[in-house]
Amino acid sequence: MNTNRNTVFGIGVALSILTVLIGCSALREDDATELTYAEPKLPPLSRPKVVETNRFLGTLPSGRLYDLVANKIAIAALPDFNGSSDPKTYLNNVVRREKSRGSSYLPYHFYISPSGDIFHGQSESRCGYLEGQLVRDSFLVGIMGDYNQPTNFMPEPQQMAMIQLCAWLCYENSIDSRNIIPATQLSPEAEPLGENLANWFGPTQTLRSRVDSTLAQEMTEQKEEGLRHPFYRGENRQDEISTGF
Repeated sequence: MNTNRNTVFGIGVALSILTVLIGCSALREDDATELTYAEPKLPPLSRPKVVETNRFLGTLPSGRLYDLVANKIAIAALPDFNGSSDPKTYLNNVVRREKSRGSSYLPYHFYISPSGDIFHGQSESRCGYLEGQLVRDSFLVGIMGDYNQPTNFMPEPQQMAMIQLCAWLCYENSIDSRNIIPATQLSPEAEPLGENLANWFGPTQTLRSRVDSTLAQEMTEQKEEGLRHPFYRGENRQDEISTGF
């Protein structure tokens, strides 16, 4: 009898140990401290929401405007933007300064604030200016903020806005992502990007690879859903609305 009891007890202990081991194994698999890598969420391939100039500027272009034929996108640093400043006030000051230098308007085509807001500058069909010099072949995108300090990183909304805008411009204008460049490549007089903005063009080519991934994501979705223009996704369901008329 004692032998049977010991056998039963031994089996019970063995099962208990096995249960604990299985539980520990499951915990190890779900352990949040394990080193894992997840691809960052990509923005949609669609024209980002843009604050038009008539919403924040009280002035119009003046002088001669030159037609733009863009085959590049140049990223320019705006380290004189104070993070606590109002972007609209900042841009009004910029246009006054640029007009005094001979530029016809806001010199860049787009300006991206730390909050991720994108402000329209020069018309996308017209040439912009870089340090007072006419640029005939590039969209100019200004990144507001001083990112020269090692600990001063671009906020995620600003990162996503930059990726989405560049991907859309590439898509709409047949620009290869390899032609997304620092503005210093267009003019040595352009403001240096600063360490953390320059890293987007560093060894990993982060900005270009994110743009390529956004474009590839669109191609995958087209194969799965059928060919649909990206404008007709999300909130802009114009394709569905138009069928009712």
